[in-house]
Amino acid sequence: MPPTQLPSRVLYETAPPVDPASIQRAAQKYCTYYNANSDAIMALDDHGFLDCNQATLAMFGCRTEAEFCSKHPGEVSPPQQPCGTDSMELANRHIQAALANGSHRFEWMHLRADTGEVFPAEVLLQAMDIEGRRILQAVVRDITERKQTEADLLESNCRLEEATARANSMAVEAELASAAKSEFLANMSHEIRTPMNGVIGMAELLAETDLSTEQREYVEVMRTSGETLLNLINDILDFSKIEAKKLALEDLDFELRPLLEDIAEILAIRSREKRLDIACLIDPAVPGHLRGDPCRLRQILLNLGNNAVKFTQEGEINLRIGVLAVDDKQTTLQFTVMDTGIGIPRDKQRELFTPFNQLDSSTTRQYGGTGLGLAITRQLVELMGGEIGVESRPGRGATFTFTAVFANSQLDVAPAADPGLTGLRVLVVDDRESGRQLIRTMLESWGCRCVDVANAESALAALREAAARQEPFDVALVDLRMPDVDGLELGRRINERGDTDATRLVLMSSLGDRGDGSQIAETGFAGYVDKPLRRSRLLSCLERVLGRSEPAPAAGARAKKANAAVSATRKSQMRILLCEDNPTNQLVAIKMLEKLGYRADTVANGKEAVAALRETHYDLVLMDCQMPVMDGFEATRRIRNLQASAPGARVPIIAMTAHAMKGDRERCLEAGMDDYLSKPVHCGTLSEILAHWLGKTAEACCDDGLIDENAPLVS
Repeated sequence: MPPTQLPSRVLYETAPPVDPASIQRAAQKYCTYYNANSDAIMALDDHGFLDCNQATLAMFGCRTEAEFCSKHPGEVSPPQQPCGTDSMELANRHIQAALANGSHRFEWMHLRADTGEVFPAEVLLQAMDIEGRRILQAVVRDITERKQTEADLLESNCRLEEATARANSMAVEAELASAAKSEFLANMSHEIRTPMNGVIGMAELLAETDLSTEQREYVEVMRTSGETLLNLINDILDFSKIEAKKLALEDLDFELRPLLEDIAEILAIRSREKRLDIACLIDPAVPGHLRGDPCRLRQILLNLGNNAVKFTQEGEINLRIGVLAVDDKQTTLQFTVMDTGIGIPRDKQRELFTPFNQLDSSTTRQYGGTGLGLAITRQLVELMGGEIGVESRPGRGATFTFTAVFANSQLDVAPAADPGLTGLRVLVVDDRESGRQLIRTMLESWGCRCVDVANAESALAALREAAARQEPFDVALVDLRMPDVDGLELGRRINERGDTDATRLVLMSSLGDRGDGSQIAETGFAGYVDKPLRRSRLLSCLERVLGRSEPAPAAGARAKKANAAVSATRKSQMRILLCEDNPTNQLVAIKMLEKLGYRADTVANGKEAVAALRETHYDLVLMDCQMPVMDGFEATRRIRNLQASAPGARVPIIAMTAHAMKGDRERCLEAGMDDYLSKPVHCGTLSEILAHWLGKTAEACCDDGLIDENAPLVS
């Protein structure tokens, strides 16, 4: 070791005398162990080496102990250590550490006296007092082999890593691409949900105001379409799971008919400019309730329906649902989507269900699209235990047919109430067979006596014959859009007859086709019903035109009445903090809270939320997650830390966020939030969650879609 100046120490008192023989035996034993040790052991003071064992001589290339002890400590180390520091300077630091702590371990480069070879060693310095002198004992272990083994192992690991990287380069790139895609899709989901929360939220708030029947229908369609867009966004986000075969279907009880009628109405809105007729024909044998994944079924039907709308310029689109097989445990349904569009060449049909495939992929193609829809559809159908196929000829339309297996629902569903329409005589006037078949199926299921005709001339003839038999029709359902003589003109002609006063006229029209309500009423119609027909909507219309039910109060009036029934005093005492950085979403949330009778303060980021809770007591916090300055997760953690020292002061924190990917709810709860609302937020859902966490029942002020009592016509 390099020499150093050892610090002076106070001498210890001399130990009591002991037996000389014992001292001799102990010294012999020590010398035996000392020289038998494979590590180099030496003692040194501020003058140099005092003694050493045999291993020291072999390690440092010396023949005798006297030769080794005669060397200056600087001769057994190179001028500098590998770190670049002077050996003498660095040695002093290690010695001081040993003196201060009693012992000190470190690695050191030493020098052989005979060959000048430098070798690595591990050194243990121990300070001790012997006969009134401060002595350092150094134990030096040659670690050349260990260092070589470590170097060899490191080199082997590097070669292995390089080989593994080369062998798995494609897999690594695919994994990175998948991760990047997932992150991109998650970010896109958040960015899309944020403005959609404003669209859907404002549509819901607008639906709570006093609107005409037509305005209310438009708002409802806007809201429904917005929610459908969100469902499609979720479906696109799931595409990566489908590719990885990691998509799991939901297992839920659901009602089939409303789902199918929703889909038909969405397709009708999208095909309005083309004036396509949309019909949804459901076999009466199809169960009303099933168990499966309604979201995926909706996605399949919308993919097929949207394709039908895109490739059909005129005519109609029909959705048909029938039972293929049924037993005690499950039901297999067959779904058919038929259109009168351009058709598909036979050589293209086999490629339809492959990813990124399009009938026309040229730069001048008329129809857009990603080419993913049918590929996703096929995979979803297969997950549902079914198969999908297509039949088509160019210029003759296309028919897509798929099957799906559903578990039988265990819900105890009460039988539908008898609407009391048995024996009702109804005339149906519609130029399309599919439309007449749909209405006829509904009417006959209620016990009505139905006659259907395809044009105005046949309708007038049927009315004359019924009047001659003194069995006039109770109701005539007349389609607005017919060739030659449209529905309005037919209504005028019927109204001019003197033998049809007992027949109540109902106009059937697509959304946006009715025109002026007062003009329709002057033509002789008592009501109207929108196409595509909903079973509940047609039944309600018939009951009202026959005078068997009263028009529903306006939704705005119902909302005010519901709010008045809730304790305004109790709500006004509650203080809510809204943490949201987006101004539009702030406005939506504040207006919803006001509708529900609550008052709220707003902050724009998590830092402001923490500061607000330091100064003011709040009964509940609505917390966005992605915000500037400080996000909702960090803000929640800091709020919980602040409240940890104040038992009983825990404020409920509800995540109200556009983060809606799998695992986002769990992440919110792990951060310390109490519950989770994904955007877009609905008034009814917000009301329920506030009622739960604030310990009271708050009534929702959401529209249920009934018509305005001031509307001139009954729908």
